[in-house]
Amino acid sequence: MFYKASIYIANILEQQNKFTSEDKEIYRYGIQQGLNLALNILTTILIGALCGMLYPSILFLICYMPLRSFCGGYHAKTHIRCYIYSVIMITGILLVAKYLTFNILVYEILVLMSLIAIFLLAPIEDKNKVLDSDEKRVFRKRSCIIAVLEILIYHIFVITHFTNSYKILSTALFSLSILMIIGRIKNYIQRRNMHVSINH
Repeated sequence: MFYKASIYIANILEQQNKFTSEDKEIYRYGIQQGLNLALNILTTILIGALCGMLYPSILFLICYMPLRSFCGGYHAKTHIRCYIYSVIMITGILLVAKYLTFNILVYEILVLMSLIAIFLLAPIEDKNKVLDSDEKRVFRKRSCIIAVLEILIYHIFVITHFTNSYKILSTALFSLSILMIIGRIKNYIQRRNMHVSINH
């Protein structure tokens, strides 16, 4: 998504001498990613408004995006698929938070499982985002710190009876942990298939 738009914007910036020709592709990719991010943010807020869950949708973004950037996890093959999956996931999370209420023990279990997954698995690499050893260490540390802070905030919401807020936070953490597990499984299958093809 936004590939042609990113080329157009990069060409304009190049003509204005904002960067050299050698760096054009780097800037173009950054512009494309920025446009994708902006679309996802606006879509989440729009879905939240349509569901009558505007504040929870903003809270979801604030909690989910920093962890997602450092924890990694499953990524769809194309930006369009990623966008569609994100819309489905966000809509589902907001509707579940709005219409379903479980025992507080259920949310505590979800949060605990999420914390364990983050501490054990983060960060999950993707073929388009390969990390060296130093980056893995930094990403892992930041993932754990953010997760702990968000769980503290979650418990503040529980204590102060902000029901929608702690429901959104717990489900955001849990959905992230699921994407991490799927991402780890996907990476394992890809490595195994590559190993088999090399041996044959």
